[in-house]
Amino acid sequence: MLNLTLAAVAIQRRSAAIALFRQTHLEEVLVRQLSTDQTKAENTLIGFVRQVIERHRVQLAVFEIAAKKSERIRTLSDDAEEICRSKGIPITRIPEQELFQSFAVPALRRRDPLRKIARSLWPILNSPSFGHASLDAAALGLCAQTKRLFALNSSQS
Repeated sequence: MLNLTLAAVAIQRRSAAIALFRQTHLEEVLVRQLSTDQTKAENTLIGFVRQVIERHRVQLAVFEIAAKKSERIRTLSDDAEEICRSKGIPITRIPEQELFQSFAVPALRRRDPLRKIARSLWPILNSPSFGHASLDAAALGLCAQTKRLFALNSSQS
């Protein structure tokens, strides 16, 4: 159950990233740049998500519930979630505040400190080829996997 591949999806205005986790290990982060044109961005994202799901045999997906999302990001997120649903992949949503609380005490209040923590955990993500979406996806994936690990251990007790 713990060896399933989890895809943490982070979508921003001009990029999308998917962090792939097995247990609490970050295996890979894939990034796509998105066009400013909404239709082109949707087509790119749809192709990207389908490709990742098929190539990496994704069995779980996690998305962040952000307090403030633009209409563009909301639409793109809905498209990505719909692809997961159509492939029969269970989806978990983690609220932004829960994500912030899971990385520091007292809880983080902004995304920049979260990204700084992600950079320290995965120095490879400091490369210019990775952007903020990569850091957000990695942090989201670790949060989801840790939450799953604790849930599995508490149910076995």
